[in-house]
Amino acid sequence: MGVREDIVEEEVHKICRDCFSNGKFSEGRVKLYKLYLRDYDKLNNMGTKYNLLYRLLYAEQMEKVKNPSAISKFVQQLKNDMDNTLNYKDNFTGNYCNMLSFYCDCEEIILEKGERLKYYNFIYEYYKDSYKFNSSIDTYIRMMISKFNIGRFQSNFPLVLEIIKDVHNVEDPKAKSTITQMLCDVKNMDKQLYIQALLIMNTSNVVGL
Repeated sequence: MGVREDIVEEEVHKICRDCFSNGKFSEGRVKLYKLYLRDYDKLNNMGTKYNLLYRLLYAEQMEKVKNPSAISKFVQQLKNDMDNTLNYKDNFTGNYCNMLSFYCDCEEIILEKGERLKYYNFIYEYYKDSYKFNSSIDTYIRMMISKFNIGRFQSNFPLVLEIIKDVHNVEDPKAKSTITQMLCDVKNMDKQLYIQALLIMNTSNVVGL
């Protein structure tokens, strides 16, 4: 027997409003997980499934002590459901890219080099095209993160440094938090590259987007 999709949507929205907005990610994760166990398999609408499971993934990712097995399970289920929904990838490409970001970053999912690069390029091309019509800071950041992932994965150090310079030069809090994560990734890649990135940041001029 199915469930009222609108009721589930409202419950997810209420959890995000009451918990996520106040930084209570652990509490939100517990509530979303209970909702997932109760209703997910009864849902028919892929949009409702996405809203529930993607936010559960987000809550898992925000935990101080992450559970890679849980993230792997949820993101693989979400990907399978999306892939098995006719035209979902084409009609809701942004949602599909959000899922792929979790999928590619999940340490328990083993991907072939070519497959991972294919996903990174898919995400980048989507946000690059989107940015032509929606030049918001959110679209820009997602475009640059996906481009950075391509450079990082291919060990293309000049591209990585170029992206760090471009993002650092944007005067916006979201750009600053993105740079912090990029620097952590670069430090793990190569110590000399990390030093070069710091030098670039110290000699760049910050501008508005």
